[in-house]
Amino acid sequence: MRTHSHINTYKCDLCGHLLKTLDTYRNHQTLHTNEGRYRCPVCSKAFNHKQYFDDHCRSHRTARDFICGACHTSFKTTKALRAHQREVHLQDKNMVCEVCDARFMTNYNLRGHMKKHTREALMCTVLFCK
Repeated sequence: MRTHSHINTYKCDLCGHLLKTLDTYRNHQTLHTNEGRYRCPVCSKAFNHKQYFDDHCRSHRTARDFICGACHTSFKTTKALRAHQREVHLQDKNMVCEVCDARFMTNYNLRGHMKKHTREALMCTVLFCK
């Protein structure tokens, strides 16, 4: 298998996160600034990225639209639901990926996950690589 040893990675000095391009590195750096373009009208917390702002604003809602399929507990955000499922129901995940040890509750989800490994093996991220 050919590799691309000339590809640089950019490491964030503040959190150690590795990024593949200078543009994504610069975009990542904005996460660590205190001033933000988006300000929460409820608590005044500021965000540089709209997605994080939107996620935060949902945390102030009273509606709990995200339901756990295993125990029917409800949550305000998908992030909270995913955290609950990882912490509470991890032992229910009996389907294990033989490649990366990721765990799944259903065989259907495991099969969908396995497609990722197939695509990764076939795909090269370098432009014009054959």
